[in-house]
Amino acid sequence: LVRNNKHAEPFLRALDEQGVPYYFSGSRGLFQRPEIKELIAFLYSLSQDTRQEYLYLLAEAAYGVPGDDLTQLVHALAAEPTRLRTLMERAARGQSAVPITEEGRERLLRMLDDLHHLQDTARNHRTGEVLRAYLDRRGIIKRLRAPQNFEDEIKARNIVKFFSILQSFGRVAVIDRVPLFLRHLGAIMEHGEDPAVAEIGAESDVVQVLTIHRAKGLEFPVVYLVQAATERFPTRNRHTGIEVPVDLAPGERSGSELHKEEE
Repeated sequence: LVRNNKHAEPFLRALDEQGVPYYFSGSRGLFQRPEIKELIAFLYSLSQDTRQEYLYLLAEAAYGVPGDDLTQLVHALAAEPTRLRTLMERAARGQSAVPITEEGRERLLRMLDDLHHLQDTARNHRTGEVLRAYLDRRGIIKRLRAPQNFEDEIKARNIVKFFSILQSFGRVAVIDRVPLFLRHLGAIMEHGEDPAVAEIGAESDVVQVLTIHRAKGLEFPVVYLVQAATERFPTRNRHTGIEVPVDLAPGERSGSELHKEEE
């Protein structure tokens, strides 16, 4: 149990180093999860004019295009004034002088074929339908329906939570299409909003790291209260004590005594 998200960082690093499975439930972080970043990158990549970092992320994280191949393509943009998407298409067809591996070429072809197919879907379907088609096309839905490990369980829950954001947008939008949802999502992120990751069941056999706020109402057989140090946990938010009316305190007490009793 930690005071806030920042205080959890050293413990999360230690759990990572020891290979201990854990789940961190803070008050933010959904948009920073790898599986959600992939979905956002995919939606942006449906546009021919998308920023290159989204296409790069999709190629590397979702389709496994080797990092060296992507580095070659990005560097080539300095000498070849074109979009990364166009350069990828040329390289995948063997029509570019940029040297990439056969593996990279095959994976780029697969990604570009998926994007081309789903661009047609996106023209007259809602954002959630487009995203579901992507997940189905890549076999992600089938894999996550029967998760084999804890990480897959978390991915499935976070994807479901992201779909709830899509559904909320669809209920209020005049028309639900990918470009309009991305404008809505951009406004959310620009204002610093980042929903909490999905919750897991208390029965999950992992170390659960929670903030005090997220732990309200939960019960566990064993709880470690970490960083319980002065000025940190509990924190001191007030510079002066809360005044307690003298007639409510038994006997004559000093201000400091009243403050201690009130605490």
